Amino acid sequence: MRFSRRIVVCLVAGLLLGGCGGGMGAPQANPPAVVEAAPTASGSNSWPVVERTANGLTYSYHYPGGWTADLFYCAPGAARSASGNELPARCASTDILVGQKAKDIVPLRGGTITNLIIDGKQAQKQIDDHPRNGMASRIYTIMVFDGTGQPLVGFASSIGPGTDTATQNNITAALDTIAATLTVGR
Repeated sequence: MRFSRRIVVCLVAGLLLGGCGGGMGAPQANPPAVVEAAPTASGSNSWPVVERTANGLTYSYHYPGGWTADLFYCAPGAARSASGNELPARCASTDILVGQKAKDIVPLRGGTITNLIIDGKQAQKQIDDHPRNGMASRIYTIMVFDGTGQPLVGFASSIGPGTDTATQNNITAALDTIAATLTVGR
């Protein structure tokens, strides 16, 4: 999957102009001065869709072929088994964050944090390339907030330890597209 030139320029501008930072709390009621353009969902309308309701909140997202409805994925060539509870290299496993799980992870800390707009709502994306526990090579987290800065829904995807950078980047690009399809309502 490739980013459009516009998205790359927006991402670079966000990085250079302070759109990314560590340890930012939940978004404030006033939007930040620099917000990355929302990831595009180009081509995702034909993907299967998941719609769930939890704690009075309805959310949905589309997911690409090769991924499960719970956002598990293994790239071609991945060894689909690993020792113990370890996530295999070249695979991603996702935890959907809603209710208390969503509240427990904010404010997002560490890694690179980017402010976004998803489904017309403030959101944050965190990329952690150095997870403390060593059980993942990268953790991708997206969180959507209500107008008061309270977390609504999001997901955290761990990419298996030992995954090469190109595969990490391909999985991250797919997660960006999945995040762009996220809708949230009450």
